[in-house]
Amino acid sequence: MAEDYNCNSAGNKKENVGSSVQESVEPDVNTDGRAPYDWESKYPERARSEIKSEAIYIGIVLFISFAFVICIWCGLVDFVGNCLKMELEKIASLEGIALYFASGLLGGTIFGLKYFYRVVARGFWSQDRKYWRIFSPWISACIALVVGCMVISGYINASHSPSPAAGVCVGFITGYFADEAVGKMSEVATALFGSNRQVEVNKQVDSNTDKK
Repeated sequence: MAEDYNCNSAGNKKENVGSSVQESVEPDVNTDGRAPYDWESKYPERARSEIKSEAIYIGIVLFISFAFVICIWCGLVDFVGNCLKMELEKIASLEGIALYFASGLLGGTIFGLKYFYRVVARGFWSQDRKYWRIFSPWISACIALVVGCMVISGYINASHSPSPAAGVCVGFITGYFADEAVGKMSEVATALFGSNRQVEVNKQVDSNTDKK
C-alpha cells in the first residue's frame, strides 16, 4: 500500500510539474473564449472572404517593405543615383530618407498584422476599420520619413552616429509606435512655432501691462 501511494503521489507530482511547465511556456494561449476542439470559424462566408483578402494584402505589404529595406541596404539608391548622375551628398540623403520610409513601413505593417490577427481571433473584426488597416502601414511609413528627416537635420537629437542599422531601428520603432512619434513631432512643432496657450498668456500679460 505504501509503495502504491508513493507511486501515485510521484505520478501526481509529475503531472502537476508538467502542467505548470506548460502554463509557463504558453500562458493564456486561448484568449478568444473558445471551448476545446471548437475549431470552426464563427464568421460568415462573406466575412471570411474579406478577412482572407486583408490577410493577403498585409502579407504583400510586409514582403514589399522587407524587400525594400534589403534592397536599399544593398545599394539600390546608390545604383539609381549613379545612373541619374546625382551628387554623392544627395544620394546619401536620399538613401537615408528611403531607409527610414521602408523601415517605417515595415514597423507599421508588423503593428497592423499584430492588431489584425488579434481582432480576428477574438471576434472583433469589422468592416468599419477596413480603411484603417489598409492605410495604417503607409501612414506609419510617412511619419517615419518625417522623423528621419528631423534626425538627419538635427531637430531630434540622436545619440548615435547615423548608419544604416540605426536608420532601420529608428524607422521601425517610429512606424510601430506611430502615435508616440506624432507626440514627439508635436513637441518639435511647439518648439518651432510656440503653443496657442503660450500666445494667449503673452497677450494677457501685454494687456495687463497696457492697463497699468
